[in-house]
Amino acid sequence: MRPALIEKNPEAMRVEPNWSACPETQAAFSWQAAARELAGLPGGGMNLAHEAVDRHALNGLRRHVALRILERSGGRRDVTYGQLSSLTNRFANVLTMLGMSVGDHLFVLCERSLELYLGVLGGLKNGCVVSPLFSAFGPEPLETRLRLGECRMLLTSEALYRRKVAALRERLPALEQVLVYNENGGPSSTEGGSICMNCWPRQRTISRWCIRPKTRRRCCISPVVPPVRRKGPCMCMARH
Repeated sequence: MRPALIEKNPEAMRVEPNWSACPETQAAFSWQAAARELAGLPGGGMNLAHEAVDRHALNGLRRHVALRILERSGGRRDVTYGQLSSLTNRFANVLTMLGMSVGDHLFVLCERSLELYLGVLGGLKNGCVVSPLFSAFGPEPLETRLRLGECRMLLTSEALYRRKVAALRERLPALEQVLVYNENGGPSSTEGGSICMNCWPRQRTISRWCIRPKTRRRCCISPVVPPVRRKGPCMCMARH
């Protein structure tokens, strides 16, 4: 049985949509006009994460909510453009310190949590080719995608790593490093050569750029965001 359609009346919405489905809006659209709305990097070139986050944070929307995360516990968490810019900068610096550069393949295996967005946007800021993975995949489809995609680094939670990835490591020669985090914010096990993102100072100094937003450690929040070629692989995200 098909579910009932959800009808939406734009005139009854409290916030006016950015895009209207009316014929006039569709007729007036052009890719050239849309391209003119992109900011570009200060030194020239383009970066997807800069367009998605930083240009808004730098142009009057720093305190505007960029993400609203509804937690399983029933709580709600708002992340502003300013916060998202700083957090993705931190993760981009983690990647830089670990040797990831423009064109390297970063895969992200996360639940629908803040870490998913930090991994994808931080990876794009670093110039990586980012491939988000569906967290419901079992080990076999994950192995296929990680192997064919020549994954060099993987970001995932401790629980997902133990259940779905740990047993695959020996069959993934291109996978050099795995970054794990504890979904509850505590220290993570680093079995099998994985790197804990939540530990300080027991693990390596990458925790200086810890992706936990509540950290009060000193962190570098101003990375050098590399421009990427308009038709290069870094301008795309591979969907798996």
